[in-house]
Amino acid sequence: MTAKRFGLDIAEMPRLLELVATYGGVDALAAAAARGATADGGGRGGRSASRNRRHAVFLLLGEPLALDLVNTRVPLAMGGDLIATPERVVEWVQAEADRLPAGALEAPDMTSLGDLREALRALFDAALDGRAPFRVPLRMVSAASRAGARYLDLEWTADRGPTTRARPERRGRTGPGSALLAEVARSGIELLGGPDREKLRRCEGPGCTLFFLATNPRRRWCAPHLCGNRVRVARHKRRRSQDGAD
Repeated sequence: MTAKRFGLDIAEMPRLLELVATYGGVDALAAAAARGATADGGGRGGRSASRNRRHAVFLLLGEPLALDLVNTRVPLAMGGDLIATPERVVEWVQAEADRLPAGALEAPDMTSLGDLREALRALFDAALDGRAPFRVPLRMVSAASRAGARYLDLEWTADRGPTTRARPERRGRTGPGSALLAEVARSGIELLGGPDREKLRRCEGPGCTLFFLATNPRRRWCAPHLCGNRVRVARHKRRRSQDGAD
């Protein structure tokens, strides 16, 4: 049995073993993978679930770009900071390359990308908690957006909530990776200032910190192959334990 058989890096062997246990053996897991069940639950998760992609390092890809960035910080048991080295930053940019314009493929420095990630997380948390965010993350995200040729500002008031305002000209400083940071910031601004804000969710899996857009209103987990499987396995164990007690 090898991790590569299932498209995973050797470092992902613990996750592979968990999936093997979940599906009841290597052959059963291989059959599920062939059906796509381990990746998107057979398509039952709606448009958002079907676009999610598996990656050996980044647990959840295919959500809006800003969510993909925020989802690179996970609990330590799931990997911790997934862009904690310059090499990982480059790997993340490469994983998102098909969604980026040609001028936004230069990787930013680790600190700038990490700061934008935390600012976006603060805004998403505020939106889900139904409160206005602190001004610092709001300003950081709008400032990153200003490096774009045509950028959006995010405005947030207690009575109206988050709204967007389009600006026609570039005003921000340019530098290594600034175009990519602008794309990520714009993704977050469009999400928060548009109708998709109502679909923003935190995963309900125990201890999970991943965000997603619930284009299917019944979606509760970040992904079937992550928390969806964990919850189902835990539920199955409880039922077996209860049956044994009876």
